[in-house]
Formats: sequence, C-alpha cells, structure tokens
Amino acid sequence: MTRFSVESQDFSAAGICPRSTSDGKEPGDSGWLRVGKDDTGSMKIAFLGDSLTFGYGVPRKKNWVSLVGERLGAETLNFGVTGDTTAGLSVRLHTQVIPALPDIVCVMGGYNDILACGNSDGARSNMMGLICRAQAAGLIPVLGIPTQIISAEAKPEWAELFDFPGTEAARDAYAEWLRRFAKTFQVHTIDFAGELPKRMQANPAVGYLDGLHLNRAGHQAMAEIFEEGIRPLLETLEL
Repeated sequence: MTRFSVESQDFSAAGICPRSTSDGKEPGDSGWLRVGKDDTGSMKIAFLGDSLTFGYGVPRKKNWVSLVGERLGAETLNFGVTGDTTAGLSVRLHTQVIPALPDIVCVMGGYNDILACGNSDGARSNMMGLICRAQAAGLIPVLGIPTQIISAEAKPEWAELFDFPGTEAARDAYAEWLRRFAKTFQVHTIDFAGELPKRMQANPAVGYLDGLHLNRAGHQAMAEIFEEGIRPLLETLEL
C-alpha cells in the first residue's frame, strides 16, 4: 500500500490545532495519518456539509461531489445533509467522516446557522473546531467557502421563514472571516463564492435552481472549481 508522508507540513498552524491524540501520541503513531492511495489506487476525499454539498435538486450522480470523483479519478464520499448546521457537521465529523478514513475532508457550511439565528457566532466557533478536530484525527482539511445566496430568487415559503436580505451582511462577513481564518492558519481553501460567478457569465443566477441551490450547470462549475483548486494541494502532497 502506497502512503505519502506529510510530516514536512505543519497543519497545527501555530499551535491552535494540536496534532496529538488524547494519549499524547502523534496521529501517525496511532495509524491515523492516511495520505495517499489505498490498495485500489484510489484517493478518498470526504465532503462534509449541508444541501450545497448534498446536491439538493439534482440527481446524485450529477452533483458536484460525484463529478469531482470522475474528474480526479478519486473515491468521493458525500456527507452532505440538507438543512444541517455546523453543530450537526461537528457531530458527523466524528460519527461518519473519521471512521470512513478519508485522505482529505472538504468542510463547508454555516449559512443555515446564520439564517436560523441571524448571526454567525456559532458557525465561526464550530467551523474552527471542525478544522482543528479533522487535523487532530490525521485528516487533511480543505475549507470550502459557500456559494452566495440570491435572495430575490428564494422560494416564497422559505422567504417567509428566513430573512434572506436581512442576513446578507452577516453571510458576507462570515465568508470573509473564513478566508481570514484559512489564511492565518494555512488551511487549503476552495473559494466557491468568489469563483462561481465568474463561471456563470454575466448572470450568476444562471447556475441556480432557486437562489440557494444549484442546477446542473452550477454543479458542473463547482466540480471544475474544486478540481482546479485542489490540484496544487495534491501536487504538494505528491498524490
């Protein structure tokens, strides 16, 4: 079985995310450090998130996570749950993702927290914890910046429950905080929010079903963005 060492890269990022286990061992000492291809020759990438990751509204084989697997020749595991918050992601990291032993985990979420609560306080703390716990478990985290919400295109029944226009500033500030967090602690980032509009010609709504969720064209663009964004990391890791 081929394994590629990442010991030269300090994912602990100035000590905020210790890479030791509860018994003081390094993840590599406990067999947690899995970077490379398995016996089938396939790299395994887990995707943890909400409806944007799940692929709400499109066939499973046509969502961007499945398309990434085809483009990279990798095994992709979709742990997206529609409507989930970062609190749910935190639980499922331990109950679903870590036991699956992926090489890389792409974490993306937080907008549902903001829509439900009106602020990003919980999303920020949970996302920081998610990245740290993924690193501590020997996984390589990739932080996804969620695509923007087009408030005017949201379904009326959703608009009655959530204040899409009123939370836009909080969502934008949260996305910017994620970028600063990733830069400060050297977490590899895929900026879907910044890149998707560039792929959708002059009208970003072209890629959306309903202002929140993407259509097939949007998912195709997401897969392209992820593939282009992840390749520098894979080259660094010699995968």
